[in-house]
Amino acid sequence: MIFIRNKAGEIIYATPQDTLEGVDLSNLYLTGINLSGIDLRGVALYETDLSSADLSNANLEGVCLSDSNLSKANLQGANFNKADLRRVDLRGAKLNAATFTGANLYGAVVTKKEYALLKESGADLTGVIFHTINTNVEADDSLELSLTLLPDIFEDEE
Repeated sequence: MIFIRNKAGEIIYATPQDTLEGVDLSNLYLTGINLSGIDLRGVALYETDLSSADLSNANLEGVCLSDSNLSKANLQGANFNKADLRRVDLRGAKLNAATFTGANLYGAVVTKKEYALLKESGADLTGVIFHTINTNVEADDSLELSLTLLPDIFEDEE
């Protein structure tokens, strides 16, 4: 039996089998959850809030995470090969040593740091959305937010 607990330690899901394959965790608020090292293949995670979650070294190969929030999540060493990451928020996520071969990242929102790590991993960055915030604003100015669809925006930067 596998128990999934929220940050407060409360059981939010229990499965009688010894695997999570076929489990639907979509549309849940799982912020801060620790799923490190867990095999999540075959788990539905679309439209799930996994912000600040620990998914380090987890196996998410082929998993559908479309429209999910992975901002500030620890994704180091995770396997996202062939995963559906369309429209996923990856801002502030730790992506070191994560793999994204064959993953669909169309519409994923990233900052310069995540973009560079995704590019280094060999991920297909077609359709990735680059997110910037102009922090050079005066007290009376409104915050400037820019979302740009530019697959090779940092091509020439070192």
